[in-house]
Amino acid sequence: AAVRTPAMRALAPISATASASRLADAVVDASRRREAAGLHRRCRDERTEAYRVMHGVAEGIPGVTVDKYGSTLFVQSWRSPVERGELLELCDAVRANAIDGIGPIDRVWLHPRSPNALRWDETDPRSSKSSQSMTSPAWAGVYDLASTTYDGLRPSRAGKGLDDDAGLGFVFEELGVKYRFVPPRRFGDPSLFLDFRATRRWIDRRIRSMKSRGDVDGDV
Repeated sequence: AAVRTPAMRALAPISATASASRLADAVVDASRRREAAGLHRRCRDERTEAYRVMHGVAEGIPGVTVDKYGSTLFVQSWRSPVERGELLELCDAVRANAIDGIGPIDRVWLHPRSPNALRWDETDPRSSKSSQSMTSPAWAGVYDLASTTYDGLRPSRAGKGLDDDAGLGFVFEELGVKYRFVPPRRFGDPSLFLDFRATRRWIDRRIRSMKSRGDVDGDV
């Protein structure tokens, strides 16, 4: 398990279950290994601000991934909802600067990829569990860590507010190319597929090589 900061330990009683810290611990551990392997440095050298921070299958949390896009951590869940306690611990780890090598993060975005991963409503038979319980599903949406109203439990933007690009779209770099992050549709993919970076890197190198030989002009 990851070494937890005093701020993270202070929240442990609130979380109520031993599993509440599993997401934060997995992200901290995975990021520490990436930093030790020099992967974060490579991204910085390549002017890349978008990459996978934690792959749940590899970390014992199948169905969950955590990606970095600029100063946003983008959490996706496919199989089951992320618990409120889990998300609270992750947000607290970010605010405590406990995640090595990823740079400043100012918001956490929880994006379910299937109905099974959504916070249920009052008509769901599972609603017998209190919506205030730390083991109940977290609200999908954007948690603005710098907001004066942030409490780690309720997102700053949710529901239809996620359909509005105003205030949510932002610019990040990959391989020195600037992209605009477009808020994904419900259950949809983010605007840039990170696993295609190898192809984009090959294209970049190919174009640079062609330019150096004069095979293409400077505007390509």
